[in-house]
Amino acid sequence: MKIAIIGAGFSGLALGWYFAHSKLKSATITIFDKNVSASSIAAGLLHPFSGAHAKLNWRGFEGFQETIHLIKTASQASDQMICSPKKGIIRLALNQEQYNDFKRCSDQYPNEVEWLETSTCQKLLPGCAEAPGIFIKNGVAIHVPAYLKAMQKLCENFGIQFIKKEVRSLKEIDDFNLIVVAAGAESLGITELETQPMSIVKGQVLELSWPHHAIPLAHPLNSHVYLVMAQGNTSCLVGATYERDGNYLSNKQWIDIKRAKEELLPKAFALFPALKESKMINCYAGLRAVAKNHQPLARKIDKHVWILSGLGSKGLLYHTLYAKELVEKIEIEYML
Repeated sequence: MKIAIIGAGFSGLALGWYFAHSKLKSATITIFDKNVSASSIAAGLLHPFSGAHAKLNWRGFEGFQETIHLIKTASQASDQMICSPKKGIIRLALNQEQYNDFKRCSDQYPNEVEWLETSTCQKLLPGCAEAPGIFIKNGVAIHVPAYLKAMQKLCENFGIQFIKKEVRSLKEIDDFNLIVVAAGAESLGITELETQPMSIVKGQVLELSWPHHAIPLAHPLNSHVYLVMAQGNTSCLVGATYERDGNYLSNKQWIDIKRAKEELLPKAFALFPALKESKMINCYAGLRAVAKNHQPLARKIDKHVWILSGLGSKGLLYHTLYAKELVEKIEIEYML
Protein backbone atom coordinates (compact mmCIF):
# COMPACT_ATOMS: atom_id res chain seq x y z
CA MET A 1 0.00 0.00 0.00
CA LYS A 2 1.20 3.52 -0.81
CA ILE A 3 0.11 6.53 1.25
CA ALA A 4 0.69 10.13 0.11
CA ILE A 5 0.51 13.06 2.51
CA ILE A 6 0.46 16.53 0.95
CA GLY A 7 1.98 19.10 3.30
CA ALA A 8 4.89 18.98 5.74
CA GLY A 9 3.64 21.45 8.33
CA PHE A 10 2.18 20.61 11.73
CA SER A 11 -0.63 18.42 10.40
CA GLY A 12 1.31 16.60 7.68
CA LEU A 13 4.13 15.60 10.01
CA ALA A 14 1.71 14.51 12.73
CA LEU A 15 -0.16 12.39 10.18
CA GLY A 16 3.10 10.75 9.18
CA TRP A 17 3.92 9.98 12.80
CA TYR A 18 0.52 8.46 13.57
CA PHE A 19 0.47 6.42 10.35
CA ALA A 20 3.89 5.04 11.32
CA HIS A 21 2.37 3.83 14.59
CA SER A 22 -0.88 2.49 13.15
CA LYS A 23 -1.91 -0.84 11.66
CA LEU A 24 -1.00 0.71 8.31
CA LYS A 25 2.64 1.18 9.31
CA SER A 26 3.84 -1.35 6.73
CA ALA A 27 2.67 0.99 3.94
CA THR A 28 5.07 3.14 1.95
CA ILE A 29 4.47 6.68 3.21
CA THR A 30 5.53 9.74 1.23
CA ILE A 31 5.15 13.37 2.28
CA PHE A 32 5.03 15.99 -0.50
CA ASP A 33 5.77 19.64 0.21
CA LYS A 34 7.33 22.51 -1.70
CA ASN A 35 6.11 25.81 -0.30
CA VAL A 36 6.82 27.30 3.11
CA SER A 37 3.84 26.52 5.30
CA ALA A 38 2.19 28.82 7.82
CA SER A 39 3.43 26.39 10.48
CA SER A 40 7.00 27.55 9.98
CA ILE A 41 6.29 31.16 11.00
CA ALA A 42 3.93 30.36 13.89
CA ALA A 43 4.89 32.06 17.16
CA GLY A 44 4.48 28.75 18.96
CA LEU A 45 2.15 29.80 21.78
CA LEU A 46 0.40 26.69 23.04
CA HIS A 47 -2.50 26.82 25.47
CA PRO A 48 -6.24 25.98 25.40
CA PHE A 49 -7.57 29.55 25.79
CA SER A 50 -6.55 31.24 22.54
CA GLY A 51 -8.81 33.85 20.98
CA ALA A 52 -9.70 37.44 21.78
CA HIS A 53 -11.95 36.58 24.73
CA ALA A 54 -9.80 33.89 26.40
CA LYS A 55 -12.60 31.36 26.12
CA LEU A 56 -11.78 27.68 26.35
CA ASN A 57 -11.44 26.42 22.79
CA TRP A 58 -13.54 23.59 21.43
CA ARG A 59 -11.78 20.43 22.67
CA GLY A 60 -9.04 22.72 23.95
CA PHE A 61 -7.81 20.55 26.82
CA GLU A 62 -7.74 17.44 24.61
CA GLY A 63 -5.78 19.20 21.89
CA PHE A 64 -3.35 20.71 24.38
CA GLN A 65 -2.54 17.40 26.06
CA GLU A 66 -2.12 15.53 22.76
CA THR A 67 0.25 18.20 21.41
CA ILE A 68 2.29 18.28 24.64
CA HIS A 69 2.68 14.51 24.40
CA LEU A 70 4.00 14.66 20.83
CA ILE A 71 6.30 17.60 21.63
CA LYS A 72 7.87 15.57 24.44
CA THR A 73 8.46 12.74 21.97
CA ALA A 74 9.96 15.12 19.42
CA SER A 75 12.21 16.67 22.07
CA GLN A 76 13.94 13.34 22.53
CA ALA A 77 14.97 13.39 18.87
CA SER A 78 16.13 17.01 18.83
CA ASP A 79 19.50 18.57 19.59
CA GLN A 80 17.70 21.89 20.21
CA MET A 81 15.35 23.01 22.93
CA ILE A 82 11.80 22.74 21.58
CA CYS A 83 9.72 23.77 24.58
CA SER A 84 10.39 26.82 26.76
CA PRO A 85 11.76 25.71 30.16
CA LYS A 86 9.45 28.09 32.03
CA LYS A 87 5.70 27.53 31.85
CA GLY A 88 3.08 30.24 31.75
CA ILE A 89 1.66 32.87 29.39
CA ILE A 90 0.47 36.30 30.56
CA ARG A 91 -2.42 38.14 28.96
CA LEU A 92 -3.00 41.76 29.93
CA ALA A 93 -6.44 43.32 30.07
CA LEU A 94 -5.99 46.69 28.37
CA ASN A 95 -9.68 47.61 28.22
CA GLN A 96 -12.88 46.88 30.10
CA GLU A 97 -14.03 44.14 27.71
CA GLN A 98 -10.78 42.24 28.14
CA TYR A 99 -10.96 42.78 31.90
CA ASN A 100 -14.41 41.19 32.05
CA ASP A 101 -13.49 38.31 29.72
CA PHE A 102 -10.20 37.48 31.41
CA LYS A 103 -11.66 37.74 34.93
CA ARG A 104 -14.46 35.40 33.88
CA CYS A 105 -11.92 32.94 32.51
CA SER A 106 -9.90 32.91 35.74
CA ASP A 107 -13.06 32.46 37.82
CA GLN A 108 -14.28 29.60 35.64
CA TYR A 109 -10.95 27.72 35.37
CA PRO A 110 -9.03 28.49 38.59
CA ASN A 111 -6.82 25.41 38.27
CA GLU A 112 -5.56 26.52 34.86
CA VAL A 113 -5.82 30.32 34.94
CA GLU A 114 -4.80 32.75 37.70
CA TRP A 115 -5.93 36.36 37.96
CA LEU A 116 -3.04 38.83 38.36
CA GLU A 117 -3.26 42.33 39.74
CA THR A 118 -1.33 45.13 38.02
CA SER A 119 1.51 45.07 40.57
CA THR A 120 2.04 41.33 40.05
CA CYS A 121 2.17 41.72 36.27
CA GLN A 122 4.82 44.43 36.72
CA LYS A 123 6.92 42.14 38.92
CA LEU A 124 6.71 39.23 36.49
CA LEU A 125 7.25 41.34 33.36
CA PRO A 126 8.98 44.62 34.23
CA GLY A 127 8.19 47.29 31.65
CA CYS A 128 4.88 45.90 30.46
CA ALA A 129 1.78 48.09 30.36
CA GLU A 130 0.33 48.89 33.77
CA ALA A 131 -2.72 46.65 33.71
CA PRO A 132 -4.04 43.51 35.39
CA GLY A 133 -4.30 40.24 33.53
CA ILE A 134 -4.31 36.48 33.68
CA PHE A 135 -1.60 33.87 33.98
CA ILE A 136 -2.28 30.72 31.91
CA LYS A 137 -0.32 28.35 34.09
CA ASN A 138 0.49 25.49 31.74
CA GLY A 139 0.87 27.57 28.58
CA VAL A 140 4.21 27.17 26.84
CA ALA A 141 6.18 28.70 23.98
CA ILE A 142 7.34 26.23 21.34
CA HIS A 143 10.40 26.84 19.14
CA VAL A 144 8.55 25.92 15.96
CA PRO A 145 11.50 25.41 13.56
CA ALA A 146 13.10 23.00 16.03
CA TYR A 147 9.81 21.15 16.49
CA LEU A 148 9.23 20.77 12.74
CA LYS A 149 12.81 19.63 12.22
CA ALA A 150 12.54 17.06 15.00
CA MET A 151 9.23 15.76 13.67
CA GLN A 152 10.70 15.33 10.19
CA LYS A 153 13.61 13.43 11.70
CA LEU A 154 11.23 11.14 13.60
CA CYS A 155 9.25 10.47 10.44
CA GLU A 156 12.40 9.72 8.46
CA ASN A 157 13.51 7.30 11.20
CA PHE A 158 10.36 5.32 10.48
CA GLY A 159 11.09 5.18 6.75
CA ILE A 160 8.81 8.00 5.64
CA GLN A 161 10.04 9.63 2.42
CA PHE A 162 10.00 13.38 1.76
CA ILE A 163 9.70 14.75 -1.77
CA LYS A 164 9.96 18.47 -2.58
CA LYS A 165 7.09 18.89 -5.00
CA GLU A 166 4.12 21.21 -5.30
CA VAL A 167 1.06 19.10 -6.04
CA ARG A 168 -1.47 21.10 -8.06
CA SER A 169 -3.72 18.18 -8.98
CA LEU A 170 -4.30 14.82 -7.32
CA LYS A 171 -3.92 13.25 -10.74
CA GLU A 172 -0.17 13.87 -10.39
CA ILE A 173 -0.03 11.26 -7.63
CA ASP A 174 -2.86 8.93 -8.64
CA ASP A 175 -0.59 5.89 -8.28
CA PHE A 176 -1.06 6.13 -4.49
CA ASN A 177 -3.76 4.03 -2.81
CA LEU A 178 -4.51 6.70 -0.23
CA ILE A 179 -4.02 10.48 -0.30
CA VAL A 180 -4.35 12.77 2.72
CA VAL A 181 -4.24 16.49 2.00
CA ALA A 182 -2.81 18.51 4.88
CA ALA A 183 -1.43 21.52 3.04
CA GLY A 184 -3.27 24.25 4.94
CA ALA A 185 -4.23 27.19 2.73
CA GLU A 186 -2.36 25.61 -0.18
CA SER A 187 -4.98 22.85 -0.15
CA LEU A 188 -7.28 25.23 -2.00
CA GLY A 189 -4.68 25.50 -4.75
CA ILE A 190 -5.22 21.83 -5.61
CA THR A 191 -7.69 21.53 -8.48
CA GLU A 192 -9.91 18.91 -6.87
CA LEU A 193 -10.14 20.82 -3.57
CA GLU A 194 -10.95 24.33 -4.77
CA THR A 195 -14.53 24.14 -3.48
CA GLN A 196 -13.75 22.94 0.04
CA PRO A 197 -15.54 25.11 2.65
CA MET A 198 -12.54 27.13 3.79
CA SER A 199 -11.30 30.70 3.50
CA ILE A 200 -7.74 32.01 3.45
CA VAL A 201 -6.34 34.41 6.02
CA LYS A 202 -2.90 35.97 5.75
CA GLY A 203 -0.91 36.54 8.90
CA GLN A 204 2.16 38.75 9.19
CA VAL A 205 4.66 38.79 12.06
CA LEU A 206 7.30 41.41 12.80
CA GLU A 207 10.66 40.74 14.41
CA LEU A 208 11.88 43.70 16.47
CA SER A 209 15.16 44.25 18.29
CA TRP A 210 14.75 44.03 22.04
CA PRO A 211 15.42 47.33 23.88
CA HIS A 212 18.90 47.25 25.48
CA HIS A 213 17.77 48.57 28.85
CA ALA A 214 14.69 46.30 29.07
CA ILE A 215 14.66 42.95 30.84
CA PRO A 216 13.78 40.12 28.42
CA LEU A 217 10.28 38.75 28.93
CA ALA A 218 10.23 35.83 31.35
CA HIS A 219 6.89 34.73 29.85
CA PRO A 220 5.20 35.34 26.49
CA LEU A 221 2.97 38.41 26.66
CA ASN A 222 -0.38 38.70 24.93
CA SER A 223 -3.29 41.11 24.57
CA HIS A 224 -4.38 42.49 21.18
CA VAL A 225 -1.06 41.20 19.85
CA TYR A 226 1.48 38.76 21.24
CA LEU A 227 5.11 39.38 22.18
CA VAL A 228 7.42 36.39 22.26
CA MET A 229 11.17 36.50 22.83
CA ALA A 230 13.14 35.06 19.93
CA GLN A 231 16.08 32.70 20.40
CA GLY A 232 18.92 34.48 22.16
CA ASN A 233 16.68 37.13 23.78
CA THR A 234 18.02 39.90 21.53
CA SER A 235 14.79 40.28 19.57
CA CYS A 236 11.09 39.54 19.87
CA LEU A 237 8.27 38.46 17.58
CA VAL A 238 5.14 40.59 17.35
CA GLY A 239 2.03 39.22 15.71
CA ALA A 240 -0.08 38.60 14.04
CA THR A 241 -2.16 40.40 11.46
CA TYR A 242 -5.44 38.87 10.32
CA GLU A 243 -5.82 39.77 6.65
CA ARG A 244 -8.49 38.26 4.47
CA ASP A 245 -8.93 40.76 1.65
CA GLY A 246 -6.65 39.43 -1.09
CA ASN A 247 -6.29 36.65 -3.65
CA TYR A 248 -3.23 35.29 -1.89
CA LEU A 249 -2.83 31.97 -3.71
CA SER A 250 -2.37 33.70 -7.06
CA ASN A 251 -0.28 36.55 -5.63
CA LYS A 252 2.76 35.07 -3.92
CA GLN A 253 4.01 38.46 -2.69
CA TRP A 254 2.55 38.05 0.77
CA ILE A 255 4.78 40.39 2.73
CA ASP A 256 3.43 43.91 3.11
CA ILE A 257 5.69 45.59 5.65
CA LYS A 258 3.79 48.88 5.63
CA ARG A 259 0.51 47.20 6.53
CA ALA A 260 2.13 44.95 9.13
CA LYS A 261 3.75 47.92 10.86
CA GLU A 262 0.54 49.97 10.79
CA GLU A 263 -1.50 47.15 12.32
CA LEU A 264 0.96 45.68 14.81
CA LEU A 265 3.26 48.41 16.11
CA PRO A 266 0.68 50.62 17.89
CA LYS A 267 -0.65 47.56 19.72
CA ALA A 268 2.85 46.37 20.56
CA PHE A 269 3.80 49.80 21.95
CA ALA A 270 0.65 49.83 24.10
CA LEU A 271 1.58 46.43 25.48
CA PHE A 272 5.28 47.16 26.07
CA PRO A 273 6.08 50.89 25.70
CA ALA A 274 9.89 50.47 25.50
CA LEU A 275 9.49 48.82 22.09
CA LYS A 276 9.14 52.31 20.63
CA GLU A 277 12.95 52.37 20.70
CA SER A 278 13.27 49.09 18.79
CA LYS A 279 14.39 48.59 15.22
CA MET A 280 12.59 46.31 12.82
CA ILE A 281 14.67 43.29 11.89
CA ASN A 282 12.34 41.33 9.64
CA CYS A 283 8.78 40.67 8.54
CA TYR A 284 7.35 37.20 7.96
CA ALA A 285 4.10 36.16 6.32
CA GLY A 286 2.11 32.98 5.90
CA LEU A 287 -1.38 31.82 4.94
CA ARG A 288 -3.89 30.05 7.15
CA ALA A 289 -6.89 28.01 6.06
CA VAL A 290 -9.96 28.67 8.18
CA ALA A 291 -13.00 26.39 8.06
CA LYS A 292 -16.35 28.16 7.90
CA ASN A 293 -17.50 26.79 11.24
CA HIS A 294 -14.04 27.40 12.79
CA GLN A 295 -13.63 23.68 13.42
CA PRO A 296 -10.99 21.77 11.45
CA LEU A 297 -11.91 19.76 8.38
CA ALA A 298 -10.90 16.16 9.07
CA ARG A 299 -12.83 13.83 6.83
CA LYS A 300 -13.03 11.73 3.69
CA ILE A 301 -13.79 13.72 0.53
CA ASP A 302 -13.42 11.10 -2.19
CA LYS A 303 -12.95 7.36 -2.59
CA HIS A 304 -9.27 7.38 -1.59
CA VAL A 305 -8.84 11.04 -0.59
CA TRP A 306 -9.03 12.54 2.89
CA ILE A 307 -8.37 16.06 4.16
CA LEU A 308 -7.03 17.61 7.35
CA SER A 309 -7.11 21.38 7.05
CA GLY A 310 -8.91 24.52 8.21
CA LEU A 311 -7.11 24.70 11.57
CA GLY A 312 -6.69 28.46 11.25
CA SER A 313 -4.54 30.06 13.95
CA LYS A 314 -4.98 27.01 16.18
CA GLY A 315 -2.79 24.64 14.17
CA LEU A 316 -0.42 23.99 17.05
CA LEU A 317 -3.29 23.27 19.43
CA TYR A 318 -5.28 20.98 17.14
CA HIS A 319 -2.87 19.25 14.73
CA THR A 320 -2.04 16.23 16.87
CA LEU A 321 -5.56 15.50 18.10
CA TYR A 322 -7.15 15.66 14.66
CA ALA A 323 -4.29 13.85 12.92
CA LYS A 324 -4.51 11.01 15.42
CA GLU A 325 -8.28 10.69 15.07
CA LEU A 326 -8.16 10.89 11.26
CA VAL A 327 -5.56 8.11 11.10
CA GLU A 328 -7.76 6.01 13.39
CA LYS A 329 -10.74 6.49 11.04
CA ILE A 330 -8.65 5.57 8.00
CA GLU A 331 -7.19 2.59 9.83
CA ILE A 332 -10.66 1.22 10.56
CA GLU A 333 -11.80 1.65 6.94
CA TYR A 334 -8.71 0.07 5.35
CA MET A 335 -8.38 -2.78 7.84
CA LEU A 336 -11.98 -3.99 7.38
